[in-house]
Amino acid sequence: MNTEDLDDGDYQIWLIAQDLLQHSSVFKVMVRADNTPPAVKMSAPKANQRVLKQVTISAVSSDLHLDSYRLDYSTNLAANEWLQIYVKGDLYQKDESGQLKPQDLKLVEIQLEWEVPIEKGQIWIRLLATDIAGNTNSQTIQVEVPTAVETRKDGTIF
Repeated sequence: MNTEDLDDGDYQIWLIAQDLLQHSSVFKVMVRADNTPPAVKMSAPKANQRVLKQVTISAVSSDLHLDSYRLDYSTNLAANEWLQIYVKGDLYQKDESGQLKPQDLKLVEIQLEWEVPIEKGQIWIRLLATDIAGNTNSQTIQVEVPTAVETRKDGTIF
């Protein structure tokens, strides 16, 4: 069923069958339309920030039906090749009775220590969230790992 033209919310579908003798039967089912993608926000590191080898990734994702999120990175955005940093799935728990659960905003706070896999250059970090209806949203930031400068006394400056 395509719900793109419907507002998000619960709908009741009725099926009424009637024979030639006017005998009828009614079957009702509740369905939920969800056309809203999850919200995503990466708060650290900031876009275009210079980072060291160890970086803290801080982010939030929220949705009424949030099912999963993942953090990825790429060193070549043009090739659209993403490698996984972290993934968390099965966040939405269905009601065992088969009934629709009351709508409840699920907010996930993400706090992750990550070791950047490159010595220097640009790297892109992406947060991608998906809800149970298949709606997705993402945020991508670019950060820079600066070239280390060696000093005369064998020290390193970043």
